[in-house]
Amino acid sequence: MQAGRWHTYLLGMASKTLAKQLGGWVADGWSVAYDLHVRGFREGKYATERVKVGLVAAERMVKEAKRASRARPRA
Repeated sequence: MQAGRWHTYLLGMASKTLAKQLGGWVADGWSVAYDLHVRGFREGKYATERVKVGLVAAERMVKEAKRASRARPRA
């Protein structure tokens, strides 16, 4: 497939696939991060305090991903 850009539905599908393997934190983190991106940054709908709340969940996803990557053997 040659599209020249990311399609968000593919990223969403990837988060669901990873959530099956690693846990619901993947899908939860993706949902929050995407919401922050669209509503918070692109549309400018969220005030700073609302963004900070979402960042907590997004940061958890990053921490869990780092932990999962260290726990898995590399190919």
